[in-house]
Amino acid sequence: EGKSYYNPEGIMSTTVEFEDPRVSMPPNTDVFRQTFKITACYRYRTEAAATVCLDPDPFSIRPEDKVCVAHDTSVRPSGAPVSVTYVQQTSTRDRVQFRIGIQNVGGGLILASEGGYVPLNQCHTELGRDEINKVEVHAFLSGEALTCQPDSVRMVNGQGTVFCHINKRVDEAYQTVLNVYLDYGYRESITKNIEILRLPGSSAGY
Repeated sequence: EGKSYYNPEGIMSTTVEFEDPRVSMPPNTDVFRQTFKITACYRYRTEAAATVCLDPDPFSIRPEDKVCVAHDTSVRPSGAPVSVTYVQQTSTRDRVQFRIGIQNVGGGLILASEGGYVPLNQCHTELGRDEINKVEVHAFLSGEALTCQPDSVRMVNGQGTVFCHINKRVDEAYQTVLNVYLDYGYRESITKNIEILRLPGSSAGY
């Protein structure tokens, strides 16, 4: 089960057995200390939704006559490693535009997604600049696709911004839902110090 707002850790559990000749017990040693590093690489899609107000005349002197008032929106975190943090909007009678903030909140490395391809096979090796810190963005307003520029956002210091718009006739202010989808890969690593013990009665076993 993946991460969610109500289950920020998700559920994952596995047991791995392996042999490696590079890890061997030195002679005449009962305890051998080693550091293991475990790296997980995976594809991920962040799904975010924000209620927005489309207002053809946001600077009207009588906002009380409208069913809603356009304003900037903060987005509740979902537990995803890369989150949509805010939505700023600008509306006219014929065009709706959003400035969308993105942040790496997971502490790991973003793997670039280009046309749905993520370099998972090379994630443990040296990655090029174009293979990291890029997030694909797709946005929809009431089910209608928006044009986002850039459609692949370069993250700088864990932060990114994208502008999405749609040419849409708006005659009266009304509320609707903006859906934002972020596609990317992600790499996380942890290290663990362990003690390898020689089995009793064994000269080489452990």
